[in-house]
Amino acid sequence: MKLIGMVCLVAVMLTGPVSAWENRVNAAVHLFETVCVPIVYGKSWKPIARANGAKRSKPNSKNTVTTHWNDAASGFRVKISELANGYTHCSLRDSSDILPMKARKEFEKRLASRMPELLPMLENLKDTPKKHVAYVNSWMDTRYPEGHPKWWGVMHLRQRSKKNGVTWVYLFYPSDVPTS
Repeated sequence: MKLIGMVCLVAVMLTGPVSAWENRVNAAVHLFETVCVPIVYGKSWKPIARANGAKRSKPNSKNTVTTHWNDAASGFRVKISELANGYTHCSLRDSSDILPMKARKEFEKRLASRMPELLPMLENLKDTPKKHVAYVNSWMDTRYPEGHPKWWGVMHLRQRSKKNGVTWVYLFYPSDVPTS
C-alpha cells in the first residue's frame, strides 16, 4: 500500500508543473483571443483592461496613448498602444515570467492553429528566423504591400537567447481597414 501511495505522489509531482504550464498556454491563447482579436472587429478591449487594473498613459509627444497590465493567469504583459495615425498595436510578452521551452512550443502550435479561424482574412507567411530570433511566424493582410497605410497583421516571435528568449505576439491594425 505504501508503494502505491509513493507512486501516486511521484506521478502528481511529475505532472503538476506540466499542468501549470498548460494552463498558462491556454490563458495566453485566450488573452490573444479576447484582447487583441476584438480590435480587428471593432470591439472594445477596455472593459477587460479595467477589470485587470490596467494603467493608461497620457498622450506622449507623438500622441500615442498606451494601456498596460500584467495578466496573472498567463504571466504575459499586455500593452495596447493607440497611435495618432489610427493604428492600434496589441502586444503580449512573457518577459516577466518566461515560458519554459515545452510551453513555448505548445503556445506556438496552438496560436498558429487558431489563426485561420480567428483572423481568416490574413495569409500565413512562411518566415525564416533571423540572427536574434529563434521562432517567427506571421499572418498578414496581403491585399496591401508592406508599408502601405492599410497593411496590417500579426507577428509571433521568440527571441534567441542563451538562457530564455522572450515570447512576443504583436497585432498591428489600422482602424479603417475592412476585415472581409
